[in-house]
Amino acid sequence: MRNKRVKSAALAALGLLVLRPWAALAVQGTGYLDRPSPPEACRPAGAVDVAAVLARAESAMGVPSEGRALHFRSMGSRAMDFQSDRSYPPFFDAPDETETWYDPTTGVELRRVRGVFPGSGPGSFSTTIVAETAVWAVRDSLIASPFSIEETTRSRRLNPWAVLHDWRAEKGRVAAAGLCTARDYPRLVLERTDPDGLQERLYLDPKTGMPVQLVRTEPHPTWGQLRSEYITAQPPDTVRIADNVFVLAHRAYNEVVVLERDTVFLLDATMSDERARQDSSWIARLFPGPHPVVVVVTDLAWPHIGGVRFWVARGATIASHAINRPFLEQIVQRRWTQKPDVLETVRATARFRFHAVTDSVRLAGGRLALHAIDGIGSEGALLAWHPSSRFLWPGDFIQDVSGPSLYATEVLRAVQRLGLSPARAAGEHVPPFDWRTVVEANAALLASPGSRRR
Repeated sequence: MRNKRVKSAALAALGLLVLRPWAALAVQGTGYLDRPSPPEACRPAGAVDVAAVLARAESAMGVPSEGRALHFRSMGSRAMDFQSDRSYPPFFDAPDETETWYDPTTGVELRRVRGVFPGSGPGSFSTTIVAETAVWAVRDSLIASPFSIEETTRSRRLNPWAVLHDWRAEKGRVAAAGLCTARDYPRLVLERTDPDGLQERLYLDPKTGMPVQLVRTEPHPTWGQLRSEYITAQPPDTVRIADNVFVLAHRAYNEVVVLERDTVFLLDATMSDERARQDSSWIARLFPGPHPVVVVVTDLAWPHIGGVRFWVARGATIASHAINRPFLEQIVQRRWTQKPDVLETVRATARFRFHAVTDSVRLAGGRLALHAIDGIGSEGALLAWHPSSRFLWPGDFIQDVSGPSLYATEVLRAVQRLGLSPARAAGEHVPPFDWRTVVEANAALLASPGSRRR
């Protein structure tokens, strides 16, 4: 930032991010709390020249002149409520270090981001190019990255310069909604429908023209409507473990399907209603005919249970650790008003059937067993054991077989405690592997239980 005026505006805006009026996007309901946003006090704004208002906002923000880029660094903290080990606070955070170059002419951002996950050191930098509706990963060449677009464009909305660019680009579809009280002062509110068809409200300070906050309600694969919906159209494929055991392989989340005694056992139902439909199609092809279905939920990370509502609508029984029942009931009871899913269409007749696991449960006459992992990092999590194929499913609790980790050692200790002898295993983020691989990778950590790393 060579221009002092631009630099001052940038520091002011980054101050907004720190103070959270801009970053705290309003939502209709807040997940586990189910607490709606308070009603706004609004009055008509009269005649408003939308183009002039947005131009004033950009002037107040000190948008650089054509041919010059805005360069800034920021630190962010992502609340990992969607995969913390409890469904209630406190949740852990994962900080990110970001360096951004922003082109005000095109509205495109070039970002270098490095995250620090709790329990491990800083990761390597990743570089992306971000527009309002597209993301490219920068490698040796540019690679379109639709898989990460929802997460990445959500971060874009924390860049007020980029937000103003996107709104000005569609000013013909922007209208004044009124003067509404936000953060204790009256704000001029503009409304628009974004390219995804979702409603946004932009709050501007009438005294200075500065943007104050962005309010946005989006579909969400767990809660129906919160901030984002993470869906990929790529269907899963299959990896055969035995004649009646298949891994439903996907670049985001693997799952496993088992047929025993005419019952289909689906080990985890991840991502979304759409993924659950894809899984259902595979089950019909692998095991034709009508079968009762039991869905095993191994843990409560939100992306790991995105398909639960679909299977409840289909009459499946949900099996999980006993402490997970209240949260799963809340997931099922949640009303999806903005984008109704299949459960909403059969809510009058749908029933939540739950099979609780506190320690160990043997299903299908012992042909499949569920066991609590019961480590300090895996409380409330289950593993599934298929004795005849000697196949183990630890869900998300083996994520890496190349080195030691706390999660893997807790699974290994559970296996030793239970007297199991796996030959192969797979996880939500790792394809099928030889069990000896993870044993060897964690041998030193198992010998030194005081030395732990996630």
